[in-house]
Amino acid sequence: MAPYLGLSTVMFVFLIVLGVAIGFENASASPLPVAPSSAGDFEAIELSALELFFHNGLVSLREMGGFLTIGVGTVYVLSINGLTVGAVLGEATMAFGPVMTVALIAPHGVFEIPAVLLATGLGFRWTHVIWAVGSGKRRRYSVLRHVLDTIGWLAIVAALLAIAAFVEAELTVPLAGMLA
Repeated sequence: MAPYLGLSTVMFVFLIVLGVAIGFENASASPLPVAPSSAGDFEAIELSALELFFHNGLVSLREMGGFLTIGVGTVYVLSINGLTVGAVLGEATMAFGPVMTVALIAPHGVFEIPAVLLATGLGFRWTHVIWAVGSGKRRRYSVLRHVLDTIGWLAIVAALLAIAAFVEAELTVPLAGMLA
């Protein structure tokens, strides 16, 4: 899993950096509605932990399921996520400053981002396996073993997403209120 997770991480970091540049540029020109123009305009969007869990779970399943399009879907979903996270970081940093931005994102991000990267890594791994089996390079490959291994990784993804959803729904807004 390590090479696929590494690929996911490198791509995600690159896309975040690109998104931050877009976010900074956009915030200085004309802000998009992803971040308010100032901390005084901040209105929290309150979603339940269950809503956040299902949303992020579907994103993770799309990233993993991208192997059905020979990895194109995985790259697409990762790209949208990385660019969005980066743009929000850029715009939020301009609107709220770096301390508030980190306070709003880091508590749940330490769980959510690894979950997203694991799901993306699974998508890349399945793409590789399907390609290898389809091209006849892996005649003795155990698809059943790979499925069982994937179920274990998905359990980890689900647990991380559940923790992230709880933190985001229950702790982020009060934390933002204390810092505002």
